[in-house]
Amino acid sequence: MSRYLSIIFILVTFEACIPSPLKAQWVQVSREPGYKLGVTSKNSLLDLDLPIPIRTTDFGNHWQPVDTLASFPAYAQAFTTIGSNLFAGTGDSGIFRSMDDGINWTSVSSGLHRFHLDTSIKTLWIWSLGTVGTDIVSAIYLTPEGHLSIVARSSDSGATWSEVSSLNDQFFGSIAFATSGSNLFASNSDHVYLSSDLGNNWIEVDSGIPYGACIDILYYDSNDTIFAGNGCSSPPPGVVFRSTDNGSRWKESDNGLALNAPNALLADGGFVFAATDEGLFFSKDGGSIWQRDYELTDTTVYALAVDGPYLFAGTDSGVWRQSLLAFVNSSVGPEATSQQAISLFPNPTAGPVTVGGAAGSVTVTNVLGAVVDASGYREPSSGSVELDLSRLPAGTYVARIATPGGIVVRNILKE
Repeated sequence: MSRYLSIIFILVTFEACIPSPLKAQWVQVSREPGYKLGVTSKNSLLDLDLPIPIRTTDFGNHWQPVDTLASFPAYAQAFTTIGSNLFAGTGDSGIFRSMDDGINWTSVSSGLHRFHLDTSIKTLWIWSLGTVGTDIVSAIYLTPEGHLSIVARSSDSGATWSEVSSLNDQFFGSIAFATSGSNLFASNSDHVYLSSDLGNNWIEVDSGIPYGACIDILYYDSNDTIFAGNGCSSPPPGVVFRSTDNGSRWKESDNGLALNAPNALLADGGFVFAATDEGLFFSKDGGSIWQRDYELTDTTVYALAVDGPYLFAGTDSGVWRQSLLAFVNSSVGPEATSQQAISLFPNPTAGPVTVGGAAGSVTVTNVLGAVVDASGYREPSSGSVELDLSRLPAGTYVARIATPGGIVVRNILKE
């Protein structure tokens, strides 16, 4: 919440001086913080998580506040669209809808309070919004303590809501939604779930995601791939996972991310982007190998959006814009080169492991992040590091390997 305390001014009209033509570097198009970005069907870009949300219709060259300021409260933290209808979930006043590309907004939260027995509770904290066809699903917190009371669904653009009661006992903590056709995926701090009937019934689908992963981001791309982001502050092995079979099996997909948990994931035009506290990362191969974009100097990235030919990144200092063509023409960075040079053999292992390509130290930890004794030595003739895990119990361990391009993280399975 501390990030909100510094925003005490009133927004009236916003303009940014944009160099023309666009060069192959990031351009700051707004100086208002970009914590939640949304794109409409008419290619308008919204910056929602502000005291007064703002929008642009010309790729960030000019910004204006939404018109009906009195009815749209501060800090919209969830966003989704159904056709030309826009829906925004706020941190204190429920859900709002716009039918004119984000200019005017009206509340569509009527009836949501009836799900709570304590009628004195008036706060509707909307944590996330998702859509399946023409239905909207919403994860709603009703108490200041952040207790998840309901997951609700609307089939009439928010006019009426019904409770998905089967989720009350399962879901707590962080909630995220993603949709793949008629399938709805949801996550909490322990598991990923799948519903094929608009949320009425759910099954657990998280094979391959280690226990203790806090999956607080789910993202479905147009290539039938679902990405799950692990938001734990001290995560177990793996910060991004992906599934290509509707969640039946998940595979770790974070080579190059170096345990930087994503704040947002986005796929477009064959690329996958990850916003992290250590910068923007992108993948050209569907998430197998990630590279860091060193051109974006504001390294704490919260939100991502693609509008027309541009990628937008939201940070504390504002909203930044980059041409998607810049990523098409990008060369492989030092981190990706280092990833490809690293080898671990044998893996799985009964004890000894040879780490090839390490330029410096190799630190081994357990899944909780505690350093374990895997004492080894460097082989000068080959430039490799020899580890010995024979004294450790069977299980998964994490090797942090120093390379010329930075720290590379790899898992080791001890048999």
